[in-house]
This record gives sequence, structure tokens and C-alpha cells, in this order.
Amino acid sequence: MNYFQLSRFLRVLANDLLLLDSRRVLFASLGLVAIGTLIYVASVAPSAGAALPQLANLMFLVLLIGGGSIFTSMIFNDMHHPLERFHYLTLPCSNLERFLSRYLITAPLFVAYTVVLYRIFEMFANFLCALFWDGETVPLLEPGSDMVSNGIQEYFLLHVFVFAGAIWFRSYALIKTWFAAFVFFAALGIVCFVAMRIVYWDSFVSLFTPNPAGPYINFEALAFGEDGLAWYQKLLGLGFLLWVLFLAYLGLREHEVQDGL
Repeated sequence: MNYFQLSRFLRVLANDLLLLDSRRVLFASLGLVAIGTLIYVASVAPSAGAALPQLANLMFLVLLIGGGSIFTSMIFNDMHHPLERFHYLTLPCSNLERFLSRYLITAPLFVAYTVVLYRIFEMFANFLCALFWDGETVPLLEPGSDMVSNGIQEYFLLHVFVFAGAIWFRSYALIKTWFAAFVFFAALGIVCFVAMRIVYWDSFVSLFTPNPAGPYINFEALAFGEDGLAWYQKLLGLGFLLWVLFLAYLGLREHEVQDGL
């Protein structure tokens, strides 16, 4: 089965949610709440000075990007398990349905869970702060701020690579994913630099030093545009992310072939 059926997809999604280790999720959430509460209480202590205005936003992004990367890297552990993979790969569903199910769990649903968890946490932590420090509290999370909205966008971007790595790598998926991404983008950067160095040869007096007497070249504007990325650059970036997801989907299908299913 390689086609998509909504009713079957909803059953797969519900099954994947039920198969999550609720105790691990609960203990991890409580542990993060405890650590965050200590940070909140310490940040408003009289000896620590005023609470940082962006503390809530910063801690939320650490939880979202850090916790989300770890969670996403383990979402296909059952598929790589020597015994559990046969049960997972023989479920009565298509590869597209199991692919979309776990993408939704680790991307939009995880973001929603993180927002709700953080709201509950900051109510509890600020209650303790006010109790211990005469009404002093930490400024609340600002979901509509540029810092948080940009961080959520960056999470969706980074999530694509971690999600693909969770499929491709059987062990240490997160470490291998970041290493592979570093090698790829480092090589891409070197190729782009060499190309620009050749094209703008007269604008340099050495390998890295621009020629002060030569024509001024705004390399940042060439790469990102005067006002940020142009629409066609954003479109190319979106196409690249979709290509990575497509390769991840092919990797999921390849697991069936390798296991003879």
C-alpha cells in the first residue's frame, strides 16, 4: 500500500500517539519543570538583580529546539529495533501515512505541546517566585514576539534534517545528523566561496582580504538580498527542505525492502 487514505491515517496517528512512552514523557516534562523552576526562582532572587526580560522566551526556545531535536531523533527507534521493526513495518498502512503521522507528532503537535507545557510551568514557577520573593515574578512568555516566532520557524527548518536523520541512521541519530549537516553545509560554503572568489577576483588582494581600492562588493547583499532573502531564494529553500523530506520518505521505503517486507 503506497496510497493515502484519511481514515486509515487517523488510526495510524492515534496508534502512534498511544505507543509513545507516556511515563518517559511525563518524567521528562516534570524534570524540565523542576529545572526551569529553579532557574526562575534564582533569576528573581534579591542577590541576582532584576529578572531578565527575555528569560521566558529564551527558555521556551531552548525547550522547543533542544527537547524537540532529541524527541525527533528517537521517533523511529522502533523501526530500527531488531524485533519491533517487524511490527512497525507490517502495520496495515502506507509508508506515506506512517511518514506523515510521525512528522505531525514531532513538528506541529510537539510545538503545541511545548506551548501548553510552558504556560503551565510558568504559572507554577511564577507562583513560587511571588511566594518566595515578595511578589517578584518573571515576565511571561511572548508567543507573538519576533524572538519566539522566528525560533518556531527555525525549529520547523531544523526539524526536517533531524527527522530525516532519525530515518537514515540506526543509532546516535542526532549526533550523526548534525555531523552530516555540518559536513554538507561546510562543503557547500566552500564551493560558494570559491565560485565568488573566481567571479570577483579583482575585489581581493589575498585569499580572504577584499581590495580596498577595488569596487566595493556587498557579499552579504549578494547572498541574502538588501532586505533579506528574496522570494525566489525562499522558494529554493523550501524546495530543498521538501527534497530532504522526499529522500527521508524514500529511506523509509528502503527499510521495508531491506527487511524483505
